[in-house]
Amino acid sequence: MLHHRLRVILPAALTGMALIFVLMLAQIAMTSAAEAGSCGAVNQRACKLWERVPSCDGTLVEKKGVCRIRSACGGVNQRACKIWERVPSCNGGLIERKGQCIKKVDTQAALKSKSKFWAGRTGSQQSALAEVYLCMQKGGRADRFASAIQRTEKRQAARLVSECLSRHLKSQLMRGPSGEAAFFKTLTVGVGGNAVVILGGSVEGGLAIDLTGRNGPRIYTGSSFGGGSVQGGLDVIVGLSRDAMAPGVSKGWGVSTGVKALAGAGVGMAFDYGDPLVKDTFAGLAVSGGLGAGGGIFVARSDARIW
Repeated sequence: MLHHRLRVILPAALTGMALIFVLMLAQIAMTSAAEAGSCGAVNQRACKLWERVPSCDGTLVEKKGVCRIRSACGGVNQRACKIWERVPSCNGGLIERKGQCIKKVDTQAALKSKSKFWAGRTGSQQSALAEVYLCMQKGGRADRFASAIQRTEKRQAARLVSECLSRHLKSQLMRGPSGEAAFFKTLTVGVGGNAVVILGGSVEGGLAIDLTGRNGPRIYTGSSFGGGSVQGGLDVIVGLSRDAMAPGVSKGWGVSTGVKALAGAGVGMAFDYGDPLVKDTFAGLAVSGGLGAGGGIFVARSDARIW
């Protein structure tokens, strides 16, 4: 009899549990429906996979579990679009650089224009550099200077340069286009060409002089501001830089643009720039026999060391 009663009671218990389970599922469904209404819109949480696909409305994107407005891409100075957003990544007439869309630049035309601009503003500095350049060419001074640099005799090289660098010239070299004090900070007097190899391989080397007087003269090697090709023999290269003189290695792209002939040599403007020339920095100027006039542009990878 007990056995019969158990057979009757057990199905009744199971029926009650099933009812509770159904009610729980209904509650979950209602909760999910309510939650679904609060997901997927701007600044709302992203919907879960079981709620809806995609997780965010329209053009919104999911970022850290929140639906955000997709930032604009492809326009000028905007980020480049991702491959799943659109191809090409930038609008017509633009190019992608470092994940950003920028305007195409005619580097040659831009450099010529900027070189002429700075050439017109640095007349007194050009004249001062030309005086140093001509002085270094006289009395066999260039040969003695090259010999001192090859032997890394810094004091002897500095003595030869001091013969050509008066206090008046030094002040004139430092002055900026609008009369700013210490606009230019470093003077380099170097030699280069097929006739000289300095410190085991560099084709240009010389003396870097801190015009501000904070540091003593130092030997430098590398390309510096020389840009033209020297056809042969010894060439004196006199450069003026806006950078403060500091020991170490400086690597980057440099541009020298021949602007005009002066004192039997060429005057060139030097720029530091990115790829392409979007934001450039006027770095300095140089007087050298290897820098021709007529707007020639020389681009080289620089690797200059001040020892």
